[in-house]
Amino acid sequence: MSILISLPCYGGLVNEKTTTSLFNLGKLLVRNNIDHGIMTVANESLITHGRSRIANFFVNNTEFEYLFCLDADVAFQPEDMLKLYSYQKPIVSASYPMKTLPIRHCYELYNPVKLCGNLVKIGGIGMGFVLIHRNVFLELNKHYSELKYFPGLNNSNYPITEKEYHNSYHYFAEMNKEGKYLGEDMSFFHRVSDIGYDVWMDTSIELQHIGSHVFGK
Repeated sequence: MSILISLPCYGGLVNEKTTTSLFNLGKLLVRNNIDHGIMTVANESLITHGRSRIANFFVNNTEFEYLFCLDADVAFQPEDMLKLYSYQKPIVSASYPMKTLPIRHCYELYNPVKLCGNLVKIGGIGMGFVLIHRNVFLELNKHYSELKYFPGLNNSNYPITEKEYHNSYHYFAEMNKEGKYLGEDMSFFHRVSDIGYDVWMDTSIELQHIGSHVFGK
């Protein structure tokens, strides 16, 4: 197993709880001799572009087997990520609460409901805690040639390579579905579902979504 951690963090901001989770995950990966890296994009205000940029860096400039999509405001136990890997699925995820009261979660259950142990098949979910195999992106390249683009100048710490310039795809471009624009996460999952991939969610993993709350009237 090898993994690249994808961490978009606009303004360079990563929550303290997320940082602690990453630190503990790094120790766990080292103990288990798992090759890993991390890529952050700090100055991309469009999350659609930030996620696609990291995915294209992953595909073109690394040999990592999996991309682990993590948001900068999600806290987790390090074993959670290894649990996702243990399922050996092309796409597997876990859900975190939305920043609302009362607590609600954001995911679409597949209809009819399909279960596999702790896993449930879903139509889509927020991208904050998702493990994706390299082959998923390679298959998207084959089926969605219209997503190919030539990346321009960027302000990240990772200059565009020649391979990226000639082989970049906007995997997270917003999709117009029946007259409504889907978010970058749901757009991605609709595309992978359309080319035959199942998307799974582990119902046993409990994550935290860090935000702010105003107490009082």
